[in-house]
Amino acid sequence: MDQKVVSGRQPRPPAERRTQPRLKVQLPARGGDGHSWRVHDISRVGLSLMTDEPLTQGACLSLELVDTASGRSCAFETQVVWSAPGVPGRAGLRFTHLSPEQDSWLTSRFNEWLAAGHEPAE
Repeated sequence: MDQKVVSGRQPRPPAERRTQPRLKVQLPARGGDGHSWRVHDISRVGLSLMTDEPLTQGACLSLELVDTASGRSCAFETQVVWSAPGVPGRAGLRFTHLSPEQDSWLTSRFNEWLAAGHEPAE
């Protein structure tokens, strides 16, 4: 299967893998190890991170997402599902083991982001 290229540098996951709409919402994401990233886009099942170093596919990361507009934050467990090996830029992560509270946080944030006019991601 051919992979599409984003920013001329890295493969993008095939569109048919996307099961939920994504919104282009730039949020800070803090790792449990003190590392920080920026969210490029987010869905109800996962997110895409802007990375300064490649992330290992299959790696598990603890992230705290902070909605800068509301100041509300929520911690999530994630797993890296795609990353360009040896190339920094972006990585795709899926949420794992979502609790009802985490799902509620995502639902409330999505409603506010949509109301605020955030655009769907490509």
